[in-house]
Amino acid sequence: MRVDQITLQDLGIIGTHSLYEKVNLCKTQEGSDYLYTIIKKPLDDLHAIQERQAVIQFLMAHPLDDALLLTNGTLVMIR
Repeated sequence: MRVDQITLQDLGIIGTHSLYEKVNLCKTQEGSDYLYTIIKKPLDDLHAIQERQAVIQFLMAHPLDDALLLTNGTLVMIR
């Protein structure tokens, strides 16, 4: 599905006080960038949508231990 920038802003998907800002709980810039990408370009295939929902549900039910969480500094060192 292709949606232009203006439509995404008009719908409150991106921009100030948007859906993106409310759901962005990412700890790294890379995570925030990826979230922005998937919100900006929604899937149009039912199977792909269901797979993504299953992954999100799994991650919500099994949160990562704080010791496994990556920070921006950790990602810089890994690179």
